Amino acid sequence: MKQFITGLTICAMAVSLHGQNTWVQRDSVGGPPKSACVGFAMNGFGFIGLGFDQFEYKRSLYLYNTNFDDWEKMNSMGGSTGQGLERSSAVAFVANYKAYIGTGQGANPYLRDFWEYNSVSNTWTQVADFAGSSRREAAAFGISDFGYVGTGIDSTGALKKDFWKYDPTLNTWSSISDFGGTARKQAVSFAMGGQGYVGTGDDGSFTNDFWQYEPLTDTWNQKANFAGTARYGATGFGIFPNAYLGTGYDNTLSYTNDFWEYNYFNDTWVQVADFIGTPRANAASFAIGDRGFVGTGYDGQTVDDFYEYTPILSVESQFQTESKVYPNPVKNELNIHLNNSTDIDEVTLYSLSGKMIYQETKTGSNNRISANVTTLASGMYLYSVKIKESIVAQGKFMVAK
Repeated sequence: MKQFITGLTICAMAVSLHGQNTWVQRDSVGGPPKSACVGFAMNGFGFIGLGFDQFEYKRSLYLYNTNFDDWEKMNSMGGSTGQGLERSSAVAFVANYKAYIGTGQGANPYLRDFWEYNSVSNTWTQVADFAGSSRREAAAFGISDFGYVGTGIDSTGALKKDFWKYDPTLNTWSSISDFGGTARKQAVSFAMGGQGYVGTGDDGSFTNDFWQYEPLTDTWNQKANFAGTARYGATGFGIFPNAYLGTGYDNTLSYTNDFWEYNYFNDTWVQVADFIGTPRANAASFAIGDRGFVGTGYDGQTVDDFYEYTPILSVESQFQTESKVYPNPVKNELNIHLNNSTDIDEVTLYSLSGKMIYQETKTGSNNRISANVTTLASGMYLYSVKIKESIVAQGKFMVAK
């Protein structure tokens, strides 16, 4: 049975792509040193804005151009009529090619208003208020055309675990399944491979649990615990198939600069190169392409330094069963062969962005299987081989038309 699949995201695959990571200091973020900013990437540019500069709350927004290693001041939150919208500890997500920023702490310490930012026109539009209670230090991520916001601390001092979905087309919020972990504030949150992630934070004590949200089923799945010390105020970002999490204030009562890599496929953590800035909490981060960026935060005082991170990826098999593919590069039909006599049940192909794009199920007994890749565009892909519902081999191949 052949099945082509679009729009589905893999949940697990036993592949390990480890990074040999490097950090390089870049141009300092525009404006004064600040902490508890929002950070996001959109249309090939990075953005850091809002925050607290040790004297006042901010609503300014700065655009980072990777080509020129330069920051440009954009219109502040709310535009020319946005006075009073200054805040820190807000959330931001990107959905449907626009950014959305809201909640946080300002003159009123618990906010729930939300604003849409259009980077093409450099304009702000107020949208529907967040449907949950006013709060700060929440978590958020954007997946495709929708945004997701939850957790945090509200005006009663209660830690929250509710989660809400925002539809930019309808300008409406709807309640979704509560976060799978304990109610908390100052958690890490980001999207990767069509799924959301929330972890670490403060639930009354330091935490290190890590959760994945699957939007197709509206479910939270607990993943392997973050392997560093339990902490809050950390930062993280995804560069599929790996995510990176580090910095923060940990259970040794210290600011940290360690960084860790989470593998989407095999649900494991490995420590990578330390962040080369000062140990800190409440930094902002984003990823553009295959690079991550981290800056601002609080290391005993607010800071404005900014760093670029580059992982160098290689594929390492986690299985004893060896496999080979041929031809490689391939144009029309890919052949996959296990180097033993075990019968193959199924082969699945994935894009490097994590989408399942092809699946072939065998009806006969053989340690070889073929996949028709005629419709695939040129580029790099991944494959997995399954026997009796277990993945036994994996690898990568190139399509060249």
